[in-house]
Amino acid sequence: MSQENKAIDEITKSFVASVELDEKDKESLINSVKSLLKDDVRALAEIRKFNLTNETISNSAGNLYEFLEDCKICKECQGRLTSCPKSHLGYQFYLTYDRERDELKNNLKPCNYLAEKDDALKKIHPTYVSRDLMYYSLDSIINTLKKGDNILKMKDTANIIASTTKNLKVYPGDKMYKGYALHSINSSTLNRDVLRALCYVYAKNNIRCAYISTSALCLGLQSADIIVKEEAERVFNAILNVPVLFLEDFNVLPRLPNDIYASIFHDLFKNRHMKDKITYCNITSSVSVDSLIYNKLKDTLALDETRKFAEEIFEEKIIKDIEIK
Repeated sequence: MSQENKAIDEITKSFVASVELDEKDKESLINSVKSLLKDDVRALAEIRKFNLTNETISNSAGNLYEFLEDCKICKECQGRLTSCPKSHLGYQFYLTYDRERDELKNNLKPCNYLAEKDDALKKIHPTYVSRDLMYYSLDSIINTLKKGDNILKMKDTANIIASTTKNLKVYPGDKMYKGYALHSINSSTLNRDVLRALCYVYAKNNIRCAYISTSALCLGLQSADIIVKEEAERVFNAILNVPVLFLEDFNVLPRLPNDIYASIFHDLFKNRHMKDKITYCNITSSVSVDSLIYNKLKDTLALDETRKFAEEIFEEKIIKDIEIK
């Protein structure tokens, strides 16, 4: 008998001996525990490292069974946090020894997928929306594309994500590439979902990003509330230099004087163009970036130069897909 099988038999024997059952139920429990241990090398190794006595196993029977069941769930995981069936979403048990009680206890820690997600989301700052939305947008899109022939029905979405991932292989590179101005002509929300998904793609690749509501930023910069204005100014100074900037709903702008928009967008686009920073935006209409800038900056001295900078940093991308949920 191998050392591994011997350990499984010893653990199972001590485990079952601690539980009062009739012979039929005891045999069923033995088979269940053996199966759980044989199917999960990590769980077996985790238990064996404590060099447990029969009494410790007996004292820990309930906790050990919970641990093994938790390990079984994790072993079947496909890597989607949104599919995690646990009440403690994205967490897994690990064992510690309570010397005073001579007992193993279960503790929670983030699983690898949750830890990876949390590390990625730390790269998104500042942001005007919940960082989790970036993860869930990409997760939802990828999951949708994998179903049936959806990838054929959502070619534009798939190509945008694929091309962005490809660009990351040469980031930062000698010549910086353009970001996308995303339009979706058959959905009022797909362009925003794709924008958020792209933000997470960059963050997951350890690239610092900012995700900003264009409207909220502009209103904040003109706010009469000094605290709100100072915070908006802090955000504006940060996004001048952040490696990748995402501007949400670029066409949804409040009524402000044209010279105010000239000041904001001229300085922002000029700085990002001169420093080879990447900028993305989404537009919830078919209007181009150039037309939007013309409408908001017309009759200002900064109009022509701002249009020129915008042309250099944005590539218009039309998403013709119908959003599939």
